Amino acid sequence: MVFHLNEAGSVLVKNEPQIPELNLGQVSEPHFSTRPEASGMGLTLCRDLLLTVGGRITVSNATEGGMWAVVVR
Repeated sequence: MVFHLNEAGSVLVKNEPQIPELNLGQVSEPHFSTRPEASGMGLTLCRDLLLTVGGRITVSNATEGGMWAVVVR
């Protein structure tokens, strides 16, 4: 996990394997995961915590491979 902080606020970048395009809309739903050993609660908890402070999370696949979750407050 890589953390960056810029002038606009906190940004969290998480490098994970790519998510199939048809599943990108599901990544912050409770218990959704593409990994069998995962609970599927990580991004759900992040999203819910951010919403309480007016933040947001954006998830997309990186062109060079991997998945990026960018958090802005």
